[in-house]
Amino acid sequence: MALINTIREKSGWAVGTVAIGMLLFIVGGDLIGGKNRLFGGNENVVGEVAGQKIELADFNNALEQAKQAYVQQQGRQPDEQAMGYLRDQAWNQTIYRIAFQKEFDKLGLTVSEDELTDMVQGRNIHPSIRQAFTDQKTGQFDRTKVITYLQNLDKQQPDAQAAWQNFEANLGPERMGQKYNNLLKLSTYVTTAEAKRFDEDQNTKASMRYLFVPYFSISDSVVKVTDEQLQAYLDKNKGRYKVEDGRSLEYVTIPVVASKEDSAAIRQTVGQLAAQFASAPNDSLFVNLNSDQKFNHAYVSPADMPEKLRQQLPLTVGQVYGPYAENGTTSLIKVTGQKAGTQLSARASHILIKPEGATPEAEAAALAKAKGILAKIKGGADFAGLARQFGTDGTVSSGGDLGWFQQGRMVPEFEKAIFGASATGLLPAPVKTSFGYHVI
Repeated sequence: MALINTIREKSGWAVGTVAIGMLLFIVGGDLIGGKNRLFGGNENVVGEVAGQKIELADFNNALEQAKQAYVQQQGRQPDEQAMGYLRDQAWNQTIYRIAFQKEFDKLGLTVSEDELTDMVQGRNIHPSIRQAFTDQKTGQFDRTKVITYLQNLDKQQPDAQAAWQNFEANLGPERMGQKYNNLLKLSTYVTTAEAKRFDEDQNTKASMRYLFVPYFSISDSVVKVTDEQLQAYLDKNKGRYKVEDGRSLEYVTIPVVASKEDSAAIRQTVGQLAAQFASAPNDSLFVNLNSDQKFNHAYVSPADMPEKLRQQLPLTVGQVYGPYAENGTTSLIKVTGQKAGTQLSARASHILIKPEGATPEAEAAALAKAKGILAKIKGGADFAGLARQFGTDGTVSSGGDLGWFQQGRMVPEFEKAIFGASATGLLPAPVKTSFGYHVI
């Protein structure tokens, strides 16, 4: 949950960034023509639900909210696969909002202010609130901490305020959906007779004897079938031979890809914007006038930066970085400020060896295997290759790469080894945690 980090202000050495994102490929219009958004013209419609058109800007806003929630939950920027999931999530939420709102209105479903207050600081606390404000040592939820946090919300960082506002905005629709689903579930009733009949149908058994005579065992010359017999059979079984109406279609598939001319035009436009952005006296006004995303002055840690920007560390205040092309957008990022935080960030790769059992022998075997892998790496073997071969967790496909993360994200033993290291590189010995032995 994003609240865990924003509420506790777990922000490390951070850099304020402003992103200018521009769509490269816009379905339904020529990129360089007069109808595209990049160079002016009409708004694009990305879909239609229940007769209501969905504008590209509205969908992008939903996608950006999903992306920000992902960054604050996972502590890293979404990769291409994750962006696919986030697009599906944003689209499904849009469909849900439009399609179901009419049903909510028909049934007169509402969520009162008292209900929302009850979900945040009452008796029926929302699971995310309960998780964020539960003492890790005692396991007890502290309602007073919630109230104190809300009273001081205006003093929090802008990104923390935005995260809370986004969470709060989704409370109502979420509760509305729960009410609707409960109505559907409670309006269905199975009688005792229906349950008994279903049980009998599932468990009744019968014994039978049959004789199988395959067609191929009878010679065609033995059986004579007349035209009259065939016609009579067809007349009797017309339903078995009914042909459904069909259509023959011809269509052209046009891949939505940028031509060389499109890419050149984008580079030229973004290059001009980069020069203007660097000298712009008002960053927020410039972004709001030229970007598909609104200005968001937030401090982010290295763990939350795009990978291409992170490779430029240390960054310089006032400098514009980019353009960076990723996931169909081109971004310019201007560093508007920096500050020191209390949380460190690190990037690590590991090979996890899990004991095959809870016996001392299994533990010893796992440790010996981890030491053997460590020796191979010290001898020049490829770490990522061995991670794919021997790893036992979800990082196998990425060669053991855990990405960037802040303190507080990993188990204590793992973090102690990572943040206690004096330099980058291979740790000299396997690290034991509750998951097993890690070669890091």
